[in-house]
Amino acid sequence: IRAKARATASALFLDGHDRERLQDVVYSRCVAGDDSVMIEASEITLDHASGIGTGEHLKVRFYGVPIAYAPRLSFPINDERKSGLLFPTVGYGENWGFNFQVPYYWNIAPRRDATFAGRYMANRGLLTSGEFRYIGSDDSICRSFPCTSGILRGEFMPDDSKFGSSRYGLSYEHSQYIEDSWGELRYGVDVGYVSDTKYLDDLSDNLQVSSASHIPQRVDFSIEPMDIFLEEEDFRVNADVTSYQTLDSSISKADEPYSRLPGVGVFWGKSFALNAEDSDGYLQDDSTRFSFQPQYDSELVNFGHASSNKTTGLRWDNQVELAIPMDRTYGEIIPKLTYAYTAYSVENQPRDKPSNPTRGIYLFEIGSKLFLERDVTWRGEDHTQTLVPSLSYHYVPYEDQDDLPVFDSGSVGFDNIADAFLGGGFWGSDRIQNFQGFTLNLSSETYSEDSGNDLFSWQLAQQIYLAEREVTLDGAGADSSDFSPFLADATFHLNEDISASGFTNWNWEDSEIGNWRLGGRYSPDFRRELG
Repeated sequence: IRAKARATASALFLDGHDRERLQDVVYSRCVAGDDSVMIEASEITLDHASGIGTGEHLKVRFYGVPIAYAPRLSFPINDERKSGLLFPTVGYGENWGFNFQVPYYWNIAPRRDATFAGRYMANRGLLTSGEFRYIGSDDSICRSFPCTSGILRGEFMPDDSKFGSSRYGLSYEHSQYIEDSWGELRYGVDVGYVSDTKYLDDLSDNLQVSSASHIPQRVDFSIEPMDIFLEEEDFRVNADVTSYQTLDSSISKADEPYSRLPGVGVFWGKSFALNAEDSDGYLQDDSTRFSFQPQYDSELVNFGHASSNKTTGLRWDNQVELAIPMDRTYGEIIPKLTYAYTAYSVENQPRDKPSNPTRGIYLFEIGSKLFLERDVTWRGEDHTQTLVPSLSYHYVPYEDQDDLPVFDSGSVGFDNIADAFLGGGFWGSDRIQNFQGFTLNLSSETYSEDSGNDLFSWQLAQQIYLAEREVTLDGAGADSSDFSPFLADATFHLNEDISASGFTNWNWEDSEIGNWRLGGRYSPDFRRELG
């Protein structure tokens, strides 16, 4: 994939078969008609033998206003990268005062590089930083690229004059993927640490990073062996160790998230076709397809906490599921029965609660979908529009769960379309909501028949309750409402570069919009994105 580029010059001189000089050059990667960012040079020399271009008296203009100047600059003109100084950054911030940063790029090897920078802040001092990146592939153990990648970052400020001491931050991300005849293996690391809780607020120039409440510290591992018990089965084993550094001073120590030290999970599932097949492998009866799908999902977690007063210990969660899908080309019906069993072995429970509580609940569901589509035209291009109505009935009996601790569960806020499809009524495994009622959903997608690109998609969701929901996290009374909030979500792609999306929910009890959000995205090429 190559980014779009265009340029003009007043004169071109050929200094041999592999060298050119251009005068009064104007260059841009913006599409034709968009002159928002332009680079000008009095002269540019392109040396194809060395793969290096050299520019004289370069200016960068943003909407016609010069924002950067360099008397001389060299750059690569082929696929090879080049070590050297990058464009400096100049700015001003209330915390920093005048802010000036000069980065240096080091092309170590084809799959290794590093960037070092010195950032001077008038109100605080000098912050040094470095970033090392790597990617790799070994065809003997990996069938995709890259199967290994990572980023190591570090920052250090010897003396923050405003804070009164030295400060530092570290982070490391790594992912490993191995695929062979025996199966797949994945390994990941995402760890970070800063010297103090105000570090990101004071020194980060990224809004999303500076507003983070927690820094994750996670190592995870998963393996998917090939056909251990049966052919074409889905068998996975995963493990992780996860903790967090809390930065938000408004979060008390008791309210900090639990650590997983560690968590181990096992999943097994398989689909058995119940229809008879002829000698060619085709179904003899192609009107309705029946299958039998058993699943087993288990997780054992040792939860730890920074506060010695919090309940900590083991939780073993198990779910056995049996589904019998019945589907045709235009629709499907899936009855499903699940048994969920959870056992705890914990310490520091409140005096009136047991240290080894358990819970066992059956969950019954019948789901149905209808698949409809038609041909439509948008701007002279053929598209396909789908319409998928679905209806599910749920029955989950009530069981008192007040004796169970709460490690990682949360109430559904219906702030996302996915909240309408949680079978247990809560995020996490510590609570399962009693639920007798229906989930209604209507979704549609319009996409190009030639390219497959999405044009417009939307989704509506609603839960209807036939009984009170009595299971709570905070000891509040039962929820006796007849309807969940009505959820709506939509995304429209004006073209390949521009898209808009929106979400809203309507609260029937208060007859008002609970919350809503609108978003947009502009991405003219793979290098740039605004949203």
